[in-house]
Amino acid sequence: MRKGLAGEPLPDNNDDVEVVRSLPQGHVAAVLGTLGKTGFERMVSAKPCRKPSLVMAMVVLCIIASGSKLTNLTGMRPETAQQTLIEEFKPDDVEPAEFDEALDWLLKRQERIERKPANKHLRDGTLGLYDVSSGYST
Repeated sequence: MRKGLAGEPLPDNNDDVEVVRSLPQGHVAAVLGTLGKTGFERMVSAKPCRKPSLVMAMVVLCIIASGSKLTNLTGMRPETAQQTLIEEFKPDDVEPAEFDEALDWLLKRQERIERKPANKHLRDGTLGLYDVSSGYST
């Protein structure tokens, strides 16, 4: 490995090296970094816990690979993950019902979540249009 990284030729017999799996990570880091800079996670929930983490994972998945809940669930399992998002959130065996519960949890907080950026960025009489309810496909 050191010889290869140093640019030295590798032996012809590479039977000792096997790439088992390599997942893309750059797009996950870019989206998480942007969400982190906007304070999105704190807008969703002041306290870190499982449901807000699942919501964050679903938001990231909608941005990088929009798909159904089943597709997103598949992407949150180590054996079928298509990117490093699972390594960022480290969910333990996400069940389909948990995505539904997380969305229900989010819906109950939607109005409060929408008010946070409005209170921060809008002044009296200013109109702001945004929608956090239609970005998730089922």
